[in-house]
Amino acid sequence: MEKKLFLLFVFSIIFATAFYENYGIPDTQTSAIFIFLIIGNFLCVKYSKHYKMLISCITPFFLIGLLLFPQGDYLQDVTRGREGIRPIFFTTFIKNGPNTSLLNKYLGHAPPVWQHLCPGPGMLNQVSDGGERVESQSLLRREYLSKYLKLLPSEEARKQVLQCLSDSKNYLRFHQGLLLACLGEWHYPQNMDSHSWWEKHAIFFRREKNVRKAASMVLEWKEKVANSSRKKTWPIDCQLYAMKCLEESHWAVESAKELGYELKVTQMYIINGIAKSYQKQPVWWK
Repeated sequence: MEKKLFLLFVFSIIFATAFYENYGIPDTQTSAIFIFLIIGNFLCVKYSKHYKMLISCITPFFLIGLLLFPQGDYLQDVTRGREGIRPIFFTTFIKNGPNTSLLNKYLGHAPPVWQHLCPGPGMLNQVSDGGERVESQSLLRREYLSKYLKLLPSEEARKQVLQCLSDSKNYLRFHQGLLLACLGEWHYPQNMDSHSWWEKHAIFFRREKNVRKAASMVLEWKEKVANSSRKKTWPIDCQLYAMKCLEESHWAVESAKELGYELKVTQMYIINGIAKSYQKQPVWWK
């Protein structure tokens, strides 16, 4: 009996390691479920009079099935750039993103705010697409974010930018990522340095909770960048693609869809003289 219990314990450790390598760290609820399963399996094996071998295989078989045939979705954390997966109902595994430590350093620790990223790889999943294409392009999920932040003049400026990009209720965060990507790839416009650039652009790095105000501010940002004669690098192309999907409300999170709709309404209002465009604009690259 002791040998069987030992083998069950060894199998549990092996599968826990496999889950960590493939999925990440289980959250509190998932950990509680797994502990309950393992302890329950131990007790069943110890006190059951029949089918001990069959009962002892329940937990290992469940873990094998969960590892080889996940049926859930991949998730993205808006606040700290983490990655998540729900391989089955009520279970969530978490991996830190490339900038999670950086964000925790500047902003402190925060629980994940999960949003759908794309369907998982399960054999029963017949969805061939369905990946989110706006939030997933966030600079929080890109290794080069730290390089961009070095172009800002102070720690306070870096903190302000990260607060904007990581606020799930900030409707400006998508276009703020586009502006920061332009700075990172094209550096400062002519006759500007880090201090003068930030002095002109700090106003655009604020957290706007009103979708209509956000739309009026960023109405032509995508066109200004797209029409620039500067070479469009991969990071900028990714941000422009995200803006395109946002405006089309195509495979986007709800806040992006709301902003995309308001951009269309605001543009129509300006054309008809009902509203005016936001007066202050970034210093655009030519």
